Parts: sequence; C-alpha cells; structure tokens
Amino acid sequence: MTEADSTGFPPTYQNRRTFPRRAAKGLAVCRTGKYGMGKPIRGKLLNLSPAGAGATMPQEFTIGSDVELQLDPVGSAKPLVIPAKVRVSIAQGEACWYTGFEFEKRFTMDKLANYIR
Repeated sequence: MTEADSTGFPPTYQNRRTFPRRAAKGLAVCRTGKYGMGKPIRGKLLNLSPAGAGATMPQEFTIGSDVELQLDPVGSAKPLVIPAKVRVSIAQGEACWYTGFEFEKRFTMDKLANYIR
C-alpha cells in the first residue's frame, strides 16, 4: 500500500498529467455540440496544454458534452477552433464556473505559443 502525503493523496496522484499546463491569455469562446451549432459563450482562458485548456465560463457545461472551443489570442493572431469535450465544471462563485476542456487532437506548444503568457 502507498502512503499518502500531507494532502492525503498518494504521491503518484499529484503529478498525473501527461502534459504540463501553462498560464494562458486570451478569450475562450465555447459553442455546444460537436460542430459548434450552439450560441457562443465567452469566457476567459486560464491555462493551456497540448491536450486541453481551462477557462472561467459564465455558465455550467455538462461533463462529457461535445463542444467547439475557439481560442482568441490577445493581439492580431488568427483564432484557433478546436473540437473538445468538457471534462471538468466547478462552480467558482455566482455565474462563474471553472471549465476544463480536453481537445480531440493534440497540439504542439509551437502551435499554442500565441496563447501562452
């Protein structure tokens, strides 16, 4: 049996991500449905990795739902539109949810460089 550390979790639980997250800048525009046919919901992009993104959104999304995520960088770079799945949705206060998205395909950090702080 593995001993838990001071947080109560086994040591392997702490760093289970395949890709490290990076602080991000810009907007995240989410449209529900695999092909993004829903109305656009704008949020703030918080973190990014080759496998997914985290953002604060003004409404809750169902975990496991298909979405189209548009990343709008600060500046003049072209937005990146990515099919994704909602993996996390945590209330952060009134009308604010932290939402974690998993991309359908992986990206290189070079492709995501315009969004990294």
